[in-house]
Amino acid sequence: MVRRRRRRLARRVAPPATNASRVLGTSSGRTAFETTIFAPERATKLDLYFHVKVYLVADYARWGEVTVRRYNQGDRILLRDRYDNAGGVPFQNYELPLEERR
Repeated sequence: MVRRRRRRLARRVAPPATNASRVLGTSSGRTAFETTIFAPERATKLDLYFHVKVYLVADYARWGEVTVRRYNQGDRILLRDRYDNAGGVPFQNYELPLEERR
């Protein structure tokens, strides 16, 4: 008896930051991370989750009136580290159907 392993496309995608988002627009004041992912030719669905990290970067150079500095200039402080899964359920990915490319 031969067992076949299901082939998975496990790849981290770290898209570049952009201020000209297709979703948010250009004047939202937010930074978006967008990219295009090409699925294998025979793929029928895409399992997806988001890993979001929020950092505070200390920048006192722009604010001369700050007298008490909690962090050093340029420090990156991790504020939140969360996974966004479907319905908030851990280890349950978003399942997106794929259409055949023509």
